Amino acid sequence: MARIFYFSGTGNSLAIAKRLAEGLEARLCSIPAYLEHPYAVPDAVVGFVSPVHCTELPPLVERFLQTVRFGPGTEYLFGVVDAGSVTGDALGEAGNIIAKRRLPRLEMCAGFRILLPDGSILFTTPGKRRQQMLDALDGQLADIVSTVQRRGLNDRHRERNPVWMLGKKLGWPVLDGFFHVKERHVDASRCVGCGTCAQVCPVHCISLENRLPVFGDGCASCFGCAQWCPKQAISLGRLRPSADKQYHNPLVTASEMEEAGRQG
Repeated sequence: MARIFYFSGTGNSLAIAKRLAEGLEARLCSIPAYLEHPYAVPDAVVGFVSPVHCTELPPLVERFLQTVRFGPGTEYLFGVVDAGSVTGDALGEAGNIIAKRRLPRLEMCAGFRILLPDGSILFTTPGKRRQQMLDALDGQLADIVSTVQRRGLNDRHRERNPVWMLGKKLGWPVLDGFFHVKERHVDASRCVGCGTCAQVCPVHCISLENRLPVFGDGCASCFGCAQWCPKQAISLGRLRPSADKQYHNPLVTASEMEEAGRQG
């Protein structure tokens, strides 16, 4: 048996994870849901899919890799990271976390990188390039499925680039310090109370009061609420996507984001 864990805000990582789960006949599991109710993973093949945030893994995914409990039958571990332009040090970081745990009989076997339209708001992928990336996805996923099915090995998770390791020390300080992305606001004149933001939030920290979103603690800075909002009513500090620049993955729906997010 196989199991695919994922974390997703704009839907890119869920789109990847869904198709990998289909190709490998694997169970699809949300990383936030697993962290709420952890268990020993019983499967022989385990994969994780994560976006890259500021050239690194999101803290929530780091915590998952540091704490996930593998059962005695797990023998093959792989990771997939996705980004709009560069995947930075994310795979190397994942491999390092697993190596430091010194797990008996288990190490990270393979890593894969996929480029999909950028969900950061700050670096918008042009429309033509978006479609090219989406069109290329099926072929890349077929290659990954083939590699995993034959228990293929590669060294991408062992590559550490000092440039990216420096870059990740600058990315979040800029987003937090200059753009103030953790200061979430809603424009009441735009909001229609549809609840999409709460529906897609992977960590369930958005609720509705009087038909307006209320932002709670625990935000994972995935930008999903702003990117999925049909009225562009949500701003993250100085960032708010306009209708022509807004992006969420067209291969998944808000309902799928909500439903898959419950599966730990």
